[in-house]
Amino acid sequence: MDWMAVRLVLGLLLLLMVPTELATAQRTEDSPSVLEARLRIATSFQSSGQYERAQRVLSTLYAEHPGNSRVADLLIESFVALKQYDEALGVIDERLSRTSSPLPLLLEKGRIAYLKGDVAMAEDAWSVAERQSPREVSIRSVYSAFVQMRLFERAIATLKRGQGVVDDPTSLMPELGYAYSLNGDHDLAMETYLALLREHPQQLGLVRNRLQPFVAQPEAMEASLAVAREARDAERDNVSVLELLAWLYAESSSFGDAIRVTSEIETLRPDGGQRLFTLAQQAERAGFATEALQAYGSLATRTGARTPAAEDLLARADLWATLSSS
Repeated sequence: MDWMAVRLVLGLLLLLMVPTELATAQRTEDSPSVLEARLRIATSFQSSGQYERAQRVLSTLYAEHPGNSRVADLLIESFVALKQYDEALGVIDERLSRTSSPLPLLLEKGRIAYLKGDVAMAEDAWSVAERQSPREVSIRSVYSAFVQMRLFERAIATLKRGQGVVDDPTSLMPELGYAYSLNGDHDLAMETYLALLREHPQQLGLVRNRLQPFVAQPEAMEASLAVAREARDAERDNVSVLELLAWLYAESSSFGDAIRVTSEIETLRPDGGQRLFTLAQQAERAGFATEALQAYGSLATRTGARTPAAEDLLARADLWATLSSS
């Protein structure tokens, strides 16, 4: 018996028994496993860029399971990929008529309307979303949606409006500073971060992380330093402001300035010379030998307490200075 021929015949029979792509099958009810299998077929089509085939499968599934949000989301995704925006908006409107949590759908409606070029519809959807989002978590959702669409001014406006309705306006400052940076408003970003640090100095690490992607840009660093210097001149006893300025100087490889500001911090809040020693090591690794020696020298004159930790720092500093001069 030719088993290859038998297998071929069986395969053909199976194809005849199963409707093409499972999309034309009329089912009143799918078991979870069957539904999941059909969804895997649709997502495999999407993954391979076959959105028309995915849309056919998903349209059938949506007709059978109109309340299944995963089916609806995948169908909307296929419609958008095919630039069938009206069809995608139709699905969203159907879901809006049935939901008690409209915020994500309103944001998606605005996004798709914007892609379609219907700015008026997009603005209407976003306005409704913003009116329905007084809570901090909802405001962040609206802000994130605008950032994803690179509508940074809208994101900024949403956060500023949100600051007027949340209990703690500073809670939205990290996002506001980041949105300003994305929009190229680096001076406003720094002013926002400094305002945050005045209320919550423990947020210094967060502020550095938010600034890190931008300070490599010369214009961002210049604007940030200008605002931070003004703040230092007005608040010479604010350690968090000084620490941020010192960090900016070090990031711009201005280690001499960083050492001077760090010495000011050491006077206000001594830490046994650890800040200066860390800065000296950073300058050394970056190849700034003169500035590293300057930091070690400042460390030697400022570390008066002869604790074991201080002695260890001074010994290592003296060794490095000796090796560098030889």
